[in-house]
Amino acid sequence: MYTYLLLIFLLFPFSLYSQSNKDSTTIVDSASVNSKKPFVMTKSPTGAIVRSLAFPGWGQWYVERYWKAPLFIGATAFTITNVVVSHNRYTTKQQEFDNSTNTLQKSVLLQQKENYRNQRDLFTFFTVLIYGIGAIDAYTDAHLFDFTVENLSYGKITPYTGTNGQVGLTMILEF
Repeated sequence: MYTYLLLIFLLFPFSLYSQSNKDSTTIVDSASVNSKKPFVMTKSPTGAIVRSLAFPGWGQWYVERYWKAPLFIGATAFTITNVVVSHNRYTTKQQEFDNSTNTLQKSVLLQQKENYRNQRDLFTFFTVLIYGIGAIDAYTDAHLFDFTVENLSYGKITPYTGTNGQVGLTMILEF
């Protein structure tokens, strides 16, 4: 029985189409079309991106997500600080490597120098990544600034005890 239904739905997929076709020749009252006011966004997404790229956290502050701004400022300050520290250590080891004449010491200095260079490059990547995430976050928050979630609720989660000692949770969603 199920195989026949599956075969019918596979061969005739248009039978699954559930939307109705509206007649495009229907006359629409021009007063009802003109009565709607166009939606104007309160916060500019482009402005949020530009602010976030100019200074990390400024875009989050602009879209009034004040708690996110210190997170982006702190993360960017941490990565930039590590870029500078790793670069300074790299240049120090480079100078020590150039001035060294001992072969064994040169190999150790070369390994340390490459380690600091890799750290510097990795923290530079993280800095760019944090800038990008901050810009995307500010852009998204600017788009969702006017969205309200007044009537949205998660419902209730209650414990459940069933037969044979079964224990679990039941969740009731309300829309």
